[in-house]
Amino acid sequence: MKRILLPLGMALATMAFSSCSKDDDGPDNHGLNTNTWMLGGKTYTAASVARITGNTALVGRDHPNSTGDVNQCSISFGSFPLTSGSYSIGNVTGPNQIAPAALINEGGVDRVYVATGNDHLTAQVLVTNSKISVLIPEVWAKRLGGTDSLKLAANLIEF
Repeated sequence: MKRILLPLGMALATMAFSSCSKDDDGPDNHGLNTNTWMLGGKTYTAASVARITGNTALVGRDHPNSTGDVNQCSISFGSFPLTSGSYSIGNVTGPNQIAPAALINEGGVDRVYVATGNDHLTAQVLVTNSKISVLIPEVWAKRLGGTDSLKLAANLIEF
C-alpha cells in the first residue's frame, strides 16, 4: 500500500506546486485578446481603436453587423496620458482617473453602460511611441436610463 501512496502523494504535490507561477501576479486580462472588450460575458472585437480628441477618449469600434449597427467601447480621460501608469476606474474623469463605457447597438436599440466606480479597481495604461493601450479588469457597468448592470472589461491598443 505504501508503494502506491508515496508516488501518488509526490505526484499530487508536484502538480500543486507546478501550477503556481509568478505570471499570476500581473494584470488579469480575463482572457481578452488584444483589441477586444467584454460586456455581460459577450466579447466584441475592435476593427479600429483611435483617439477622439474632442471627447478626450480612446474608442474601439467593431465591424458593422448586417443591419449596419456598430458597437463601441469608449475610455474617457481627463486629458490624454503622456506616461504609463495605473488609473482608477470611475464614472467620471479626473487626474489619474478614467471612465470606461460601452455602447451596444443591436436591433437598432442603443444601450449605454458606464462603469460605476464601485469596484475600486485600477486600469493599466501604457504609452508606447505615443500610442495608448488600456487594460481594464472586470468592473460593474450600469445601463444609462435602466436598472440592469453588467460586467465590463477591455484590452484596447490604439492603432
